[in-house]
Amino acid sequence: MIGRSSMLGRRCLSTSTARRALYNNICETVGSTPTVKVNRLAPAKVNLYVKLEYFNPLASVKDRLAVAIIEDAEKKGELKPGGTVVEATSGNTGIALAMVCAQRGYNFVCTMAASFSVERRKVMRMMGAKVVVTPAPLGGTGMVLKAEELAEKHGWFLARQFENEAGPEYHAKTTGPEILKDFEGKKLDYWVTGYGTGGTFQGAGGSTWSWRASQTWAEEELPRPLKRGGRFMNPWTTPEGQDPCEKRLRDVAPPKSTASTDVDARLTQPVDWAELRRLRQASAAAPVAVWLGHASVLGFYGETTVLFDPVFSERSSPFSFVGPKRYTPSVLRRDLSDWPEDLAPHVVAISHAHYDHLDEETVRRLAIRFPKVQWLAPLGLGEWFQRRKIEVTEMDWWQEFPLDREKQLTILALPAQHWANRWPWDRNCSLWCGYGLVHGAPHEAAVRDMPLCFLGDTGYCPVFRLLGSLFRIQLAAVPIGAYHPRWFMSPSHCDPYEAVQIVEDLKSQAALAIHWGTFPLTAEPYTQQLAELRDARQRAQALGQSAQLRALPVGGHMLLDSNGADLADLLAPNELRA
Repeated sequence: MIGRSSMLGRRCLSTSTARRALYNNICETVGSTPTVKVNRLAPAKVNLYVKLEYFNPLASVKDRLAVAIIEDAEKKGELKPGGTVVEATSGNTGIALAMVCAQRGYNFVCTMAASFSVERRKVMRMMGAKVVVTPAPLGGTGMVLKAEELAEKHGWFLARQFENEAGPEYHAKTTGPEILKDFEGKKLDYWVTGYGTGGTFQGAGGSTWSWRASQTWAEEELPRPLKRGGRFMNPWTTPEGQDPCEKRLRDVAPPKSTASTDVDARLTQPVDWAELRRLRQASAAAPVAVWLGHASVLGFYGETTVLFDPVFSERSSPFSFVGPKRYTPSVLRRDLSDWPEDLAPHVVAISHAHYDHLDEETVRRLAIRFPKVQWLAPLGLGEWFQRRKIEVTEMDWWQEFPLDREKQLTILALPAQHWANRWPWDRNCSLWCGYGLVHGAPHEAAVRDMPLCFLGDTGYCPVFRLLGSLFRIQLAAVPIGAYHPRWFMSPSHCDPYEAVQIVEDLKSQAALAIHWGTFPLTAEPYTQQLAELRDARQRAQALGQSAQLRALPVGGHMLLDSNGADLADLLAPNELRA
């Protein structure tokens, strides 16, 4: 059967480069994969082709990535004969690196969380790799930190598959040109790919777009929320097919906060409405973001004003008498009477159903104060608003809502890794998302402008590199707080180190720290949040990465070129808390 399949392949498959009969080593067989027409599954009048990357020697597109990383390290002198390569991986990249290292005579060490595939560990070990298993509760973060520790301790070469530019460059030189050669003289309308490290999309997609821009549009297979049993799931599932944010019954209530609520007076300041009015008139083409506490952000861009996740009540709770009580006072009056009419929000966008993002008292008071406002919320929250006689537009990931008549400025619902509920029995009956203000209609340009990006509440996940490749992001609001203990919070709440990495992934010009310093939700005090943010920025700077993420007082506002005082420098203790 194997021989016959191979024979049929040679007769029927069309590929950009003819396969040779003899090769000097296994790495020479990577690439030049066939492109095959799908005859029975494609829609009517659609010519659908697939590029079979499983024709690579170890059946994965990651074989290209491994060759690219090792060859690039050799050229740069970062990898010497007999050296050791280390990388954190859940499987395919590790298998590919094990193959290339075995062929080139290098040692390979893989760090992998215990929850990932045992079979893939066995495959790597068969090729001579050493697999270091990290504790399952630490997830991907734990295995990445272990790989970094081993590389630093032993002087090993760290592959860094998500950050290494060798991957996209290799795809730009091989995968993209292969596709173009296969379709030479033909019209290629769409190009669709999965997204892991982002190398295939950025490399092959970039070359495909730039070489055939008049006939080609490179379209990513965008991540979509999953559904199981009528409830939403994150698409980045564990090897066992579970949602990374899934909680057990004993996990429904995390450990009680031990955070101190002693507050430095510099943590808040009055909202400078007069200055905001001046900025709106003077710099209509530049975004302005006002932090109103926790995840509440007021964004100005041009003539459009958007309010994200407003929560101005005393407690983050379904009850007025119990639950986390704010330790920084609201900078707005309870009835919002101090909010000027000419700076009223045109749109209020809710990211998800949790009480620190969707507050009933605040929603009701906003609806009274600004009755003409347009409400947006993720799928599944429409009924909640309707019961309160508020019209709302439900949004799915990647859905756009026009903000002007010409539809030149829209608000786009962005993916996030999180979960949602109001009560124990309605978990994930509604979706979660971030938002972005976006210029231009979809597909008008390969990369669209996003003046303002709001991430709401999220754990770290692969989607942020995708957003950084699809959009030119100017100002991003990124969560940094409510992250301890990590065994509970890691999948759904990023810490300051992951938040700084998100800003790097987004390639944002400026970034505002949110989701901190307001409610005692978790174990870490706000001083620790600030200290870890400062440390994360220093580490990023040492690596030549973005360190744009800044912490402002509640009531403060940020511009693209803001140079004011940063609370991570002013209020953080000198020593990190253990």
